[in-house]
Amino acid sequence: MSNILRIYVRSILEIQKMLVVFTKSKGGREFIRIIWLAVSLIPMPFLFHYYEISHFPNSASFLFLGTLLFVILAGLLSTKMKFHFIILTNITTILVSVVLGTQFIIPPNGSWFNPFGMNFAIIFTGIVILIGVLIIRIVSKVILLRLKNE
Repeated sequence: MSNILRIYVRSILEIQKMLVVFTKSKGGREFIRIIWLAVSLIPMPFLFHYYEISHFPNSASFLFLGTLLFVILAGLLSTKMKFHFIILTNITTILVSVVLGTQFIIPPNGSWFNPFGMNFAIIFTGIVILIGVLIIRIVSKVILLRLKNE
């Protein structure tokens, strides 16, 4: 298990180093911002619940892995973004996810989202994703500072 963790941390560090080199140029910074915006505007809370209910109601273990990869990618890309842009973009994504959820998600039975309801579940998922993105952002900023000081 520790070997897998070491490989994972090394790969994250290599991705961070590539992002640092790429973002030193002005064109690279603008490209990263555009990619961050495109990734951050994906309505992930909606997609999570839509695939969970519509396509895989019994088992959707890969959805957690996909969401985790999304959080890591969005967190790494948001390292150089301002905090209020991240919050604003994620609030927008959560609101769009709620609207899409009311239009496209049809629970297989009436008790699927009990006791809170579908909208609360989508909002809660969006908040968890936002917290994950912010945690990855903080960790990647710390790693970048350490790399810069070395």
